Amino acid sequence: MVKPLLNDIKLEDSLMDGAYDKEEVFKFMKEKGVAMPGIKIRKNAIVKSGTERADSVLEFKKYGYGSWRKVHQCGRRWAAESINLDSSSHDRFTPELVKFLRECVIHGIEHISEVPSRILGDRLASVASTL
Repeated sequence: MVKPLLNDIKLEDSLMDGAYDKEEVFKFMKEKGVAMPGIKIRKNAIVKSGTERADSVLEFKKYGYGSWRKVHQCGRRWAAESINLDSSSHDRFTPELVKFLRECVIHGIEHISEVPSRILGDRLASVASTL
């Protein structure tokens, strides 16, 4: 899920919610040069030695969520997630970033639509129809 979106982008750090708490994401982030990504670990996480995720799980369990959140400056994630992508915003973003954000939105909508019991809300459906 993450790989196609981030394949051509240079990364120095990352912040992701618990949906990305998967070994494959940690492995990919390490390949991109991010040794300890800020991915929220599930509460019931089990440490499997020799995995890319192991150090992050140990760090999370050692410090607890509150301290882990401060170390990774987890509040920064909300600033990125609350970007308003109306047409006037495009003037402030590079074409590459606009393309990336558009692909993220498309991917998210497709992911939601994969589950038959989920229905796009009116606002999200109107966004989907413009893409």
